[in-house]
Amino acid sequence: MTLPLVVLSALILMLQAQPASQEAQIPLDQILSARDLAKYKSEERYHSKVEILRKAIERRADHLPDQIEARDLPVISRNLAEIRGLTSSALEISLNVTDKDERRHKEVKKLEIELRKLSINLGDLSLAVPLEDRTQFETTRQLLEDLRNQLLRQLFGKAIGQAAPATGMEALPEAYRASRAGYLSTAGHAQGLWDVDKFTEDEFRRIQEAQKLARRVEVFLDIAEQRLNEIDRRRNGVEWDKEEPNPLEFYMYQEMLHAYVRALEGIMANIDSKARNGSESTKDVRKALEKLETKSTEFQSRLEEIHPFIREQHDRALSNVFDKAVETTTVAGKGARYGLEKLKDKD
Repeated sequence: MTLPLVVLSALILMLQAQPASQEAQIPLDQILSARDLAKYKSEERYHSKVEILRKAIERRADHLPDQIEARDLPVISRNLAEIRGLTSSALEISLNVTDKDERRHKEVKKLEIELRKLSINLGDLSLAVPLEDRTQFETTRQLLEDLRNQLLRQLFGKAIGQAAPATGMEALPEAYRASRAGYLSTAGHAQGLWDVDKFTEDEFRRIQEAQKLARRVEVFLDIAEQRLNEIDRRRNGVEWDKEEPNPLEFYMYQEMLHAYVRALEGIMANIDSKARNGSESTKDVRKALEKLETKSTEFQSRLEEIHPFIREQHDRALSNVFDKAVETTTVAGKGARYGLEKLKDKD
């Protein structure tokens, strides 16, 4: 029997994330409590199983900062191994679920958000351990991203999960297709992130280099703003007048709005992560929230100007992503204001 392509792809990713020398996956009966395990086994609904796994991952993620501060490497290793075990179990059941409503249940989105925050957090936390102990952090992050990719395919479908439709790629200049294919073949696991977020190679590099919250927020805001600028340029018929090539020239409107959404989500995830683990001062968190509040108000106005143009395209998929961009901008603004109000209590 031939396995579906999506299942084969996921299995390949799992093998890449777990080299032969790595310890075997810890089974759920050694991770979950007796009560949670019994509930997990008795549940038939996919989203209920996802909720149990998500909460178990969250609990372990919350303990990591204290474990790293205590420099308890055996406990850290065990915690990361349990997170990998939970993640692998979530990936396994996600590959097998077929019910459309279950595949797109709100619990799936909650898990995707938690995975994104944890992946970012692991990158920061790994810097606090010796170099020789960082491999397990990266291995865990890779597996988290494998699951994220699967969940995003469930939530948004193939159109967002792919770099571009096949017919669209075939229509692009050969040099561009070759450069994009070359990046995908040499970027390692970054392929999964590129595929999901629709960022450019340079933008990925800038995000990775921006370790401090203020700088990372600036990078994400710039990514979001550049998408709005490019949409405005095209809809107003303005020629590209800079000497360097336009890095967004071959991105479709839908891809750019998707990247805009992912950038704002990246900001919110980073602020949440930094505030939760205490790795940034209250002053720096406040500055990040203030910047997000200001920009979200500006972006909201710009999206309102773009709305008639999006409607004229008569493209349902594009309209859906645009609606998501508006919703995310609203959430970001409200979240920033709420965060600033909470910080007032600490003054």
